[in-house]
Amino acid sequence: MAIDPFVTTETVRPAVPDGRTAWVRARWLRARARNVRKQPLRIAIVGGGTFVIALIGFIVIPYGTRRSASPARSTVPLPSRADTVSPLARLGRIADSASAIGARLASARAQNARRSAMLRPPPDTFPAEVRARRDSLIAVRTTLGRLIVRAENAPLPASYRAIAAEPSIAENSRVRQLLDSLATFERRRADLNAVSGVDTVFMSLTSRVAAIGHEIQDVAASKLEAVRAEIARISPAQSSREGVPEVVDTEPLVGARGAVARGADATRAELVAARLQNRAADSAVDRRRQAAANVIPPLAMLVAALVLGGGAGFSVTLVREMLRPRVANAREAERATGAPVLARIRETTGSELDRRRADHDVSPLIDRVGDNYRAIYTQIADPTTRLAAVAVLGDDALTTAVIAVNIAAAAASQAPATLLVDADADHPQAANVLRVRPGPGLTDVAAARADWSETIAGALVGRDLTIDVLPSGYPDATADDRALAVTLRLELGHLRGRYDTVIVSAPVDRMAIATAAGEGAGGVVLVASVARTSMRALSARADALQSRGVPIRGVVLWDVDDPLLPSPQAWRAARNAGRGSRIAEKGV
Repeated sequence: MAIDPFVTTETVRPAVPDGRTAWVRARWLRARARNVRKQPLRIAIVGGGTFVIALIGFIVIPYGTRRSASPARSTVPLPSRADTVSPLARLGRIADSASAIGARLASARAQNARRSAMLRPPPDTFPAEVRARRDSLIAVRTTLGRLIVRAENAPLPASYRAIAAEPSIAENSRVRQLLDSLATFERRRADLNAVSGVDTVFMSLTSRVAAIGHEIQDVAASKLEAVRAEIARISPAQSSREGVPEVVDTEPLVGARGAVARGADATRAELVAARLQNRAADSAVDRRRQAAANVIPPLAMLVAALVLGGGAGFSVTLVREMLRPRVANAREAERATGAPVLARIRETTGSELDRRRADHDVSPLIDRVGDNYRAIYTQIADPTTRLAAVAVLGDDALTTAVIAVNIAAAAASQAPATLLVDADADHPQAANVLRVRPGPGLTDVAAARADWSETIAGALVGRDLTIDVLPSGYPDATADDRALAVTLRLELGHLRGRYDTVIVSAPVDRMAIATAAGEGAGGVVLVASVARTSMRALSARADALQSRGVPIRGVVLWDVDDPLLPSPQAWRAARNAGRGSRIAEKGV
């Protein structure tokens, strides 16, 4: 039988409103939380481990931090902070200077541009032939100017002949005459120089050559002036220089701007270094402050570890409960097994019968006040003859034995002959609950070492109420579950004919014995412990029994702590105290 914790019996209806589904989910979560609350040991174990780990962490981590910032380091003075105000102020002044220099440089460049615009020559509007004539004249002017300068620098006949050879003055008759005279005087001077060397006549001839050259040079100068005049006449008019601003030298301003930029870079580097130094100082202060803050007070560490431990314990237990849900209430038990819940065993308060002397001989695990077990017996008994035979199956041997013994005790008040059969040979808890001998018992009957009539023992379950007990016998390592199951099935068939009520206590995890007990008794009652029995395991057991044809009469929910058997010494002391009270009363 599959279990879905979010599905209820109402989900077979055609439609379920969303609000209903949310309510079912909330109820399922509340059931899981209640189960977690009933597992204090698991919460304590997980929480205790978390508490220890957290406490160690709270101690070790601050210690490591304090060790990294050791006392030796803490005595080292903190690095000093650098001044960043002065570099920032200096950067401001440099920025102002750069702005002023930039403004002056822009103004100077604007003035130079304006001067260039004012001095730009006007457009040339002369015809092409005039411009060609002007270009040729400019070439003549250039040539004549160069030859005249050459003659001035080197007053030699060759320089004069070069001037005379210039086409613009070569056609001049005066120049041709002077050129012929120059040649004549040069020949005479050469002849004289070859004959007699240097004398006054030679000097006179040299002077005459120089005078002729100067005349040629004067003619060239006159021609140059005429060419210049003609060029000026056919050239565009030059712009007037009135109102033209003076040219401004921008090189000093550019140099000043570069110096200001270099100063700004140096100041920025200084500011960056100062900020890095301040950041290192701040980091050192933060580390020192953090090391001081890591000293957690012991009480704070203890409280934090307790909070973490409690939260972790509850959370882990809740997650485990949600992954593997356990039975929380009757509704879940019925959904897991498909059988009704007969009773929910809760803890009972003190009984008035405990003050009666005769009740000191009864096992303290027998409930003589509550109506739970009488209600169970009433539901499993035959409605007409009030006779019953049922097997009580559970995963905890002591809890199963206590429930079986209490159902037998409730049956003893209704049926004269009641038999309790303990089929759990590994854990003979029924004999321990009733304080009867554990053997010989069922295992001895199965091994043919004794007859069932020889193994029956009587047990007191109330005032003037006794039941017969067939113990499980001593554990036998060679015993086979199948042989024991066959014997149990046969013996129960005989015993049901001899007793009014037969109650069998058997383990549910040994399916052969559980099936035999259920078939021999005509039905089983499953025991489920709230917050301990897994819903999946309970459903699987119910499916296994039903698949073998064993009817499930109902489920008993055990909603108290695990029962504890009193020690023989304590039970004997309580019984002797009761008997002493009775003797004392009789003496009185």
